[in-house]
Order: sequence, then structure tokens, then C-alpha cells
Amino acid sequence: MPDEAVRKRRLRHRSARPRRHLRPRARHPATHRYLDRIHRPTMIVLALLTVSIGAIGYGLRPGTDSPPVVPNSSMQIYVDGAISVSVDETLYQLDSKTVALELDVFGILGPTGKAQWSVLTDRTAGQPHPCPDRYRYVGRAHPTPFVISDGGLTLGEQPISETALTAFTGTPEDRTAANVLGMAGASPGRAATGKWWPIAKVSLCWDSGAPLAFNGQYVSATLPAVRVDSRIEGAPRFEVTRSLYFVDPARQDNPVTAQYSLQAGTLPTTTDPFGWHWAADDGDAVQLTGISLPIQQRGVYIGFVSGVLLGIAGGALVSLIQAAVLPLRWSRREQE
Repeated sequence: MPDEAVRKRRLRHRSARPRRHLRPRARHPATHRYLDRIHRPTMIVLALLTVSIGAIGYGLRPGTDSPPVVPNSSMQIYVDGAISVSVDETLYQLDSKTVALELDVFGILGPTGKAQWSVLTDRTAGQPHPCPDRYRYVGRAHPTPFVISDGGLTLGEQPISETALTAFTGTPEDRTAANVLGMAGASPGRAATGKWWPIAKVSLCWDSGAPLAFNGQYVSATLPAVRVDSRIEGAPRFEVTRSLYFVDPARQDNPVTAQYSLQAGTLPTTTDPFGWHWAADDGDAVQLTGISLPIQQRGVYIGFVSGVLLGIAGGALVSLIQAAVLPLRWSRREQE
């Protein structure tokens, strides 16, 4: 029996000893479970597609182009000694930064066969200045008066000196207001009786504020109004012929007229592969707005491509959101 008593004491001692409870397994935080369930490579690919394709599509989206605003100026021409005057006005894009306006003045002169002239124009909106090339001739109403023969230059079928050439192309006038550009000169040689004779050639260039401007698919132009008068005698009869070229007509590399369509303004009387032309009129300004058809078509195509890319980026974004939300739904179901 002593063994039995010993065994009972041991059992009582064990029952009195506090039991050690097993600690529950530590659960991972919800963030860790979420990160374990997402498919990282898929998320990275979708994020890259959304950002890269979306940025390209946004960059290609068509702009909101509008017709540019160009100044509406005028040319006041004074010719003393002419019975009739013909003005050939040509506006063209000389290069990517420069717009040029050429005035070629011809006349039937009086008994003296000489004419004095001056040209005044406003320089408030833009800053016209004489173009450097005095020999460039782009007029079409009359044949070019410049002829190089035997190494010499003739003007109006007569040999011309440097002094006569300077007078023909004009020199800036000092006695004008600050907002007026003035040029003055004289006809070369002695005019033949009853024959159209060159009187003046005025070439003005604009680096900014030009009467011809491009903005995306749009082009705007204003061929300035022309007024002809005389300071010492009655106003001569005059006619004005106008031309507009979208590129330098002296180069004539590729025909460009068919690439432009008139949107608003005065319809040209005639066209050729390089420009638009208006027949002799009363000298009022010719204003117009045109559209470059190739640029317009390219804008439509680029707009379509931009829409497709933005659609792909949008689809990738939706898939990215779904891939990010799905593991959250699984976690909520487990908690419930």
C-alpha cells in the first residue's frame, strides 16, 4: 500500500502544477498575405504598358489648331512722271523663318521718260525690312527686267550702273514716322515712248508679324492693299496683279498648289503648280485662310493612332486594377 500512497501523492502534485498552454501560430499581417497573392510580373507588365503606351498616345493626340492671325497692312505708292502704272504684288514664304513681299512697278511714262517713286507701309504690327537680294524677281505680270548679257547687267534693255540699280530697288527714307517704313528711288535709264517700263522693285522681308503665317494645317495670308498716287500731278491709272506662293517660287522644286485648299477668302482667278493668282483689281487687300490637305490627312491618321494607343493603355489600366483588387476580395472572404 505504500506504493499506492506514493502514486496518489505524485498525481496530486502533477494536477496542482500549472499547465502550459500552447501558443497559437502567429498569423501573417494582411499586407503580407496580399503581397503573397498578387502576381508581380503581371502587375509590372500591365503598369509598364499603361504608362508607356498611354504617354505615347497622349503625345500623339491631335492638337487644337486654329487659323493664325496676320496683320492687315497697306502699300501707298507715289509715282511722279507716269501716265499708267501696273503693280505686280507677290507674297511668298522665302524660307522657314522669313516671309517676303515683292512689289514690281511698271509704267508708261510721260515725255521725260523718267519717274520718281516712293513706297510707304505701316510697321506697327510687324517689322518689315528690305530684303538683301536685289536681283531676285518673282513677278509674273511682266517679264523680268533684269538681263545679264556679256557679263553685264541690263535693266529695261539698257546697261545699268550700280547707282541706277540702287535707285531702282530703292533706299530707306529717313523722313518718316517711327511706325512707317519708307523706300524711295527712280526709274532706270530713259523709257521708250508708249512702252511699259520698269520703275521700281521693292522687296520687303518679315521675320515676325508677317502677312503670311502657318499654324498646323492652317495658313492665313493678307496681300496688302495697294494705293497708287502722285505727289506733283494727277493720280495715274493703275492696275494690280497679285500672286501668293506657299514656298519660294524661285526654287520651284515640287508643285505645292494642289496641297492647299481655300477655306475662306477671295477665290483666286487662276492657279499654277506653285501658286495662286488674282487678276488686276482695284487694289483692295486680299485676305484668305487655307488648309494644307497633307497635314490635315496626317492629323486624322495620327489622331486614329493616338486613339488606338490610348484604348490599349486604358485596357491595360483596367486589367491592372482588376489584378490589384482580386487578392483583396479573397482576403475578405477568408475573414468572413
